[in-house]
Amino acid sequence: MAGFLDKIRAGRPILWDGGMGTQLQARGLPPGDAPERFNLTHPEVVAAVHRDYFAAGAEGVETNTFGANRIGLDRYDLGHLTGEINRRAAEIARSVCPSGGLVAGSVGPSGQIPEPHGTCPLSELYDTFAEQAAALRDGGVDLYIVETMVDLGEISEAVKACLEEGDRPVVALMTFDPVKQGGFRTVMGVSPAQAAEELLALGVSAVGTNCSNSIEVMVEIARDFRRSGVAAPLVVMPNAGIPQVVEMKTVYVETPEKMAAHVDALIDAGANVIGGCCGTTPEHIRAFREAIDRRGGTKR
Repeated sequence: MAGFLDKIRAGRPILWDGGMGTQLQARGLPPGDAPERFNLTHPEVVAAVHRDYFAAGAEGVETNTFGANRIGLDRYDLGHLTGEINRRAAEIARSVCPSGGLVAGSVGPSGQIPEPHGTCPLSELYDTFAEQAAALRDGGVDLYIVETMVDLGEISEAVKACLEEGDRPVVALMTFDPVKQGGFRTVMGVSPAQAAEELLALGVSAVGTNCSNSIEVMVEIARDFRRSGVAAPLVVMPNAGIPQVVEMKTVYVETPEKMAAHVDALIDAGANVIGGCCGTTPEHIRAFREAIDRRGGTKR
């Protein structure tokens, strides 16, 4: 089976899955509950989400473990189940992964503000992410996607923990916003160029961005990475637009067709791997698949 790095070296765009949390909410996850709890209580629902993404044409999926670090799980009194939740999540994804497909362990932020800007010690973050990474490894992930990070200290600890505990490729994604003076920064002031330089020096296999932005804005962020001289594989996973509250419910308004219309531009801007984040569905990924296939599956 071709691994992640083999797929990258093949030189064609790689398609990943879409949102998990919003899919679980649509399938019965109670508002405010931890999506990761479903790995233990409703594994068949989690498996169905993965299965639907693979059926839509995704070449890889992320485990249902975005917030499954001990610090995050403690908020739901689930911290003592950290290892079981992560291991089981990887096993669920692995059980429905087709031949040639890939399973990535999703590693999201802790929700703490690390030193020196906050009070959470970096050593505590490392230990937290190392526990998660080891359990995901034991469950059988092929790689890790460290995502939705805004602080270089936190993402660096997560990356180091995954590299040292997992011995698998690591993708590192940060979340950027447009700034008045031009370009993009995380809320902690990190630019795409700075993120790429520091994370690649740690040994990640790919860098990029996910969450918060529409696909049109993500095209510009991809161009910012490439204009900065970043030559490494680039991963981009946009939201289905900016969430809006309609009749007391949070909805994402960008349709599969609207998002798919920008897939060519995203690939031309330098994205090697594309997928979806919040609000994207198997229908969005199917539309992405069709857009990639129309262009012949190779980078221009």
